[in-house]
Amino acid sequence: MEPFRTKFPKIESSFSINHYTKILCFGSCFANELFHSLKLKQFQTMFSPFGICFNPLSLMDQLKNILSNNYISNNDLVYYNGLYHSLVHHGSYSNESEEACIKKINEEIQLTHQYIKEADYLLITLGSAHYYIYNNTNSIVANCHKIPTAQFTKQRSNSNEIITAFHSFYEAAKKINKNLKIIFSVSPVRYLRDGFIENNRSKSILIESVHQLTDQYLDVFYFPAYEIFMDDLREYRFCKPDFVHPSETAVEYILSYFENAYMDENTKKINSKIQDIHSKLSHRPIHPNSELHKTFLNSILEDKVKLEKEYPNINFDWNNS
Repeated sequence: MEPFRTKFPKIESSFSINHYTKILCFGSCFANELFHSLKLKQFQTMFSPFGICFNPLSLMDQLKNILSNNYISNNDLVYYNGLYHSLVHHGSYSNESEEACIKKINEEIQLTHQYIKEADYLLITLGSAHYYIYNNTNSIVANCHKIPTAQFTKQRSNSNEIITAFHSFYEAAKKINKNLKIIFSVSPVRYLRDGFIENNRSKSILIESVHQLTDQYLDVFYFPAYEIFMDDLREYRFCKPDFVHPSETAVEYILSYFENAYMDENTKKINSKIQDIHSKLSHRPIHPNSELHKTFLNSILEDKVKLEKEYPNINFDWNNS
């Protein structure tokens, strides 16, 4: 009997990511999912010091600011609803204290500036071709922070703008890290607030832009997260209750493609052992003070020690995974 669905084919890759490589993740919610998955599996990875961001023009500006180690000042902040906000940062960086807001942002920019010099891979997930311009400064923002919409103008970037912005970043990046490889993906999340038609127009612009870049550069690649979700997992049972975001099962399925595409068998073997330990750690005992549970905890500790001895060059950090 023929299968009742179309399954995405195996993805081939000419390179391999492992636990000794350094990975920098940028972009939308899916980039954040990928970052946490890698971190859980003890990879050396860092997420953007600007937080989650959806539009490619802001993303390229953020990356160029990291390369230049550009700090923000109080002139870059706006005050609204009792908080200081950076319009180029996610809301998680907003703060009641202007000084604390600036301090956190600049510290993370400094750390990422050093990290990108040594990074092996930059993973970028694009969310939407739509962006907003802050009318007071006529500048593109990454986040409006629920400031009244009258203060912003909505725009949609085109492929030429996205490609030009990437060229500018790429040339600067290669001057400080010639070995950096870049893997793009397009977020599987649909932005239906823009409408069904506008969402599809937006996604098509992103996909076309990235494929033009992969055609131009030998070290720029594409991971089809959007296609796996839309063409393989094409049922609402793989969505969260909002019918927009992929469910946990769907995210795991998409990430399994990423692992099979870019990781060799030994790396996947290590991943499996780490996942087994995390599965044990997630166990919620009925009797936490029992001798049986103490024995169980000791077995987890033994598994950790054994794994660390088997792979001494991996920087295991169980507290931060």
